[in-house]
Amino acid sequence: MFQLNKKKIIIFIIIWLFCLGLTFGLWYMFIYRDSTDDFTPEYKVENEETRKDVPGSSLYQHYDENDLIIEEVKIDDNKYYIEISGLKDKTIENKINKEIEEKCKSTIKSSSDYLYTTVTANLGNILSVNCRSMNLNYNLTTGNHLSFNELFTNSTNIDSIVSKALFRTIAFQTGNGQFSEDSWEQNFNEDDFSNLEDEVFKIVQKMKNDKYDFQIYSDGINLIYGDYYISIPLEKFATSFAYFTRFKTEKSIFENE
Repeated sequence: MFQLNKKKIIIFIIIWLFCLGLTFGLWYMFIYRDSTDDFTPEYKVENEETRKDVPGSSLYQHYDENDLIIEEVKIDDNKYYIEISGLKDKTIENKINKEIEEKCKSTIKSSSDYLYTTVTANLGNILSVNCRSMNLNYNLTTGNHLSFNELFTNSTNIDSIVSKALFRTIAFQTGNGQFSEDSWEQNFNEDDFSNLEDEVFKIVQKMKNDKYDFQIYSDGINLIYGDYYISIPLEKFATSFAYFTRFKTEKSIFENE
């Protein structure tokens, strides 16, 4: 009798464990996974055809500058924008120059305003230009604007990189008084700022579906969102960066090559 009851108990436990596992599996598939999918920012791609798969970058690889001629066009003593030349395709060249002039001039609201235009990246057939609070990023092979996720390899988990970089940005602002800027990296410990995770989650939620403002540099990317300047450095994410090689062509697009 006892053995029969023991068998029933074992069978009951097995069935109970099976039902528990099935319930957990269904919960993960249809509830938990859906809720975490909502957390993933959607990065819009303007030029999907350019997203050929390329390997990531290297900290030790040398990347040549584009063979562009970049000249300042002076408006007055406190205002100038830049103009490029040297592209074989003059239609693309003129399109870029026209937009840089129009966009940069549009930031001037009064005669006392200043306008300084800076080229932050000129490599790998891309050009990144900053004029006041405006950032213009171009694919020089097409003249089109670069989208944020074109800068990364196809396999990169972009939302993870943005979340990590944003976390470090807010942590630095929060703990800025603890260490000097030079010693920050040596002393930074994520566990000391675990209370910031909810704040980062909420900010990334708000960033979803936005067209991000960003600056490209030879040593990384600055993502700008509201008051946050989110640094995504080459030294930490080199293998995820594609912008050094993605837009290179077999034949040079420059007149002097």
